[in-house]
Parts: sequence; C-alpha cells; structure tokens
Amino acid sequence: MQQLKQNTTSAGAKTQLEEVTKIVNLAVTGSFQKCVEVARDLFDFHYDHNIRDLKSIFPDDHKDSNGNPFWSGPKRAPQPISFNTDDELHLNFLMSAANLVAFNLSIP
Repeated sequence: MQQLKQNTTSAGAKTQLEEVTKIVNLAVTGSFQKCVEVARDLFDFHYDHNIRDLKSIFPDDHKDSNGNPFWSGPKRAPQPISFNTDDELHLNFLMSAANLVAFNLSIP
C-alpha cells in the first residue's frame, strides 16, 4: 500500500492495483495451478518481455551519444529467453517460484 501511495501516475497505480487484485484472487482460489501460472508469467516477464522491450530501445548496434557502441565494456547485450519445457533450469525456476507464491499465500 505504501508503494501504491507513492506512485505518481494513474497508469502506474492502476497496474499496481491490478497486481494486488491478482494476488488476492489467487489467495481466494487457493489453486496451486494458478501459482504455476503466476510463476510462468514471472519467467516471461523477467527473461523474455523485459529484455525484448529493452532491446527495442537499445538494439545490439545502438550507439551512445559519443558514437560508441552502447553495448560494450561491462554492458553486454542481453538475449531474451523463451520458456522451454525441456530445459531443467526453466522448470526449476517455475516450480521454485510457484512454491514460493503458494507458501506465502498458504496454498498447499
């Protein structure tokens, strides 16, 4: 609620309220399947969508204001990762995140 009060845009507040509503509804349904869906959304958000958004603003060949490559030195161009059910790391992330969500909402 404190973060919601600090949000200065109506779009940002709306997004935060939608997230709160999603968590409340998840707690009410008590479905582990829904926790898995939340975990999958988290994977896509952090490892795919955010990176694609970043790369649309700063593509691999982007130059900084001095004409130097933006992705150089310690800044390496990230690559989006699509969820792959055959990748053990992806499945471990999914199950760990789903279990954390379920635990925090007292969902068995």
